[in-house]
Amino acid sequence: MYLVEGENGGMEVTARELLRVLSEVAPGLSYWAFINRELAAALRRGRVRFPEGIAPIEVPARGRFRPSWLFAEQTILPLLARRMGIRLLHSLGSTSPAWGPYARVVTIHDVIHARFPGAFRPLSRWALQGLLFTAAHRAQRVITVSNWSKRDIVEVLRVEPQKVEVVYPGAAPPRPADQQAIARIERLLDRRGRRLIFTPAADRPHKNLRRLVEALLVFNPESRPLLAITGATRTHGASLWRYVEQLGLQDDVKLLGWLSDVELEAVWSVADALVFPSLYEGFGLPVIEAMARSVPVACSRATALPEAAGEAALLFDGEEPREIAAAIDRILSDEALRKRLITVGQRRAAEFSWRRTAEQTVAVYARALGFSEPPAAWFSPTRAAAGGVR
Repeated sequence: MYLVEGENGGMEVTARELLRVLSEVAPGLSYWAFINRELAAALRRGRVRFPEGIAPIEVPARGRFRPSWLFAEQTILPLLARRMGIRLLHSLGSTSPAWGPYARVVTIHDVIHARFPGAFRPLSRWALQGLLFTAAHRAQRVITVSNWSKRDIVEVLRVEPQKVEVVYPGAAPPRPADQQAIARIERLLDRRGRRLIFTPAADRPHKNLRRLVEALLVFNPESRPLLAITGATRTHGASLWRYVEQLGLQDDVKLLGWLSDVELEAVWSVADALVFPSLYEGFGLPVIEAMARSVPVACSRATALPEAAGEAALLFDGEEPREIAAAIDRILSDEALRKRLITVGQRRAAEFSWRRTAEQTVAVYARALGFSEPPAAWFSPTRAAAGGVR
């Protein structure tokens, strides 16, 4: 119920892409998606469409206000699911109902509240720990997105390791470039021949954007690359922008906010490199998204990022602005390195597909329902079982 039109964080991308391919992989299952008011309104207005085979069910909750959808998840959703006779509920956003007569699968992306406690108010951190602990222990199966996250979940939530299954996210193939969108983005960037480094990240402490901004100071002003950040604006990233102004880098940083899929593809198409300094990631989806688009990657060596990147990225210590700057300089100036990273990155991205993610997810559904493997009927277009995702 957290999915909102136009927002492109890791959880949102995972939910959209999984919904897109799930009914193709196992058309014998029946699927319902429990959605919030904002997404339902966008659906009615024709701004979004649901994939064939997925039936959206509106729940009276606000997707942009976490307490609203968490409350509905614990109260309204179990009643709806029981009334509809759902056999399995897959919760994609780390929390799930504490009760209900159905099997449960929950995807827990990370336990960042325990690793970056300063990013949460004490009450929110306490509530989140309780909700995740309950979700993990009530579910028949827990899905997470990396081996790193599995170890973290087992340690923080004290859940049995054999109950937690790693299902990697996919890398969606790039869409054809929209020349008008590219022209709009170029006007917005106004980079005047400068190299462009790109970071898709909201202004949250673990995303480590301030260290990335500080790395720009290492460059001479005349050779300094332009940094574009999506997910933050001067309004919704006000403290970050104040820091940019404090350092005198207003002409070197562009905060682009949330972009449409078409606009985001336009940014990817003009970016010279992805520089991803995050200090905590459950997986690090932008890393393989960049590789799929032939954009060379430099990223932090923290948490799950080396697992996502493999040998296809230049790694740095995200706590050290000079090391970040050195990685940026190498990835922009060393043409042989760039070509190698692009080639190896394309191969790396090909190892991740949303179809494979959906196939592995369906296998988890089977185990949650007590099957050793998915029944053959699930792969027939004749409806064989009831299931629900939210």
